[in-house]
Amino acid sequence: MDVHTLVSSRSFTLIRHRGGVVLMRHHRYVEDTQPAPRVVRPAARQNRYPSCLLRLLRVLVLLGFLILVLSLGWYGLRRWFAALPRTNVLVLGLDRRPGEGNVVRSDTMVLATFYPPGPHVALLSIPRDLYVEIPGHGAGRINTAHFWGESESEGGGLALAVQTVAQNFNLPVHRHVRVDFDGFRVVVDAVGGIDVTVAEPIVDDAYPTEDYGTMRIEIAAGPQHMDGETALRYARSRHGSSDFDRLERQQQVLLSLARRLLEPQVWPRLPALYQALTGNVDTDMTVRDWVLFAFTLYRVGPDEVEHCVVDREMTDPWTTPDGGAVLLPRWEAIHPVVGELFAP
Repeated sequence: MDVHTLVSSRSFTLIRHRGGVVLMRHHRYVEDTQPAPRVVRPAARQNRYPSCLLRLLRVLVLLGFLILVLSLGWYGLRRWFAALPRTNVLVLGLDRRPGEGNVVRSDTMVLATFYPPGPHVALLSIPRDLYVEIPGHGAGRINTAHFWGESESEGGGLALAVQTVAQNFNLPVHRHVRVDFDGFRVVVDAVGGIDVTVAEPIVDDAYPTEDYGTMRIEIAAGPQHMDGETALRYARSRHGSSDFDRLERQQQVLLSLARRLLEPQVWPRLPALYQALTGNVDTDMTVRDWVLFAFTLYRVGPDEVEHCVVDREMTDPWTTPDGGAVLLPRWEAIHPVVGELFAP
């Protein structure tokens, strides 16, 4: 073999002669008449940092935009919430037996208020024997306002009761809630009962029955889980104690009901509660009112709700010319309390 050129590399040895090119790998010769393949070097690695920075910048801009939108929304919500007014609600519990209409007296009268911007929730219980001026009917027990108003026209009981409270307590009353004994039982049972701590044993030998008779009831002291009937007995009984004690127990029941409604395990019962309210409670509270009340109560907490009773320190016992035992209001003691609970 007449060899003219010898070229070496790490992988093969190239020998050129007249007949062509011989590639030798590992000392083996391969006949090849084609040109040697061109070695292609990999392209230089591109710098990816600019694109990554661009993506990060886009994410930051989007995040900033979302934060701005949420901030403006929250700011607007706070301004709207701060401008909400106070709402005063008159709660009437009717002394109504089965088969009776609405021409009855109120057994319970509670003036409630909720102020979302505060937040603030308060209760004021009014004794049924409070002797006040009833518009168009002269002086009388405050619980007769509903009776006289309903006697004049259907639905007039609520209007006259609201007017009587607003005029005597010098407060606007924006909403009302009216419920009888059956409705109260149904509402309490709809939430699965309430938990109440009874301070002292209650023994009442003359608890009024629905047929205008009496019966004996006993409620032990200590923590009790009450169904609707037991809660009603606990709230209504006045034998062996003053009417002021009864008012305090009524507030205790209402606060226990509020505490129960804020328990997450009770929330699946809300549809049943809604049916109980719509079927047994007469109210002009709107859905918006209920939502604002619930949200305000949640922020305040049932244990921080202010509550007061128009008690013996704010009244004087008196006997009317026809022999009726009533309570004369001491407005100089009542109005400061009302002003504190229902401040604008």
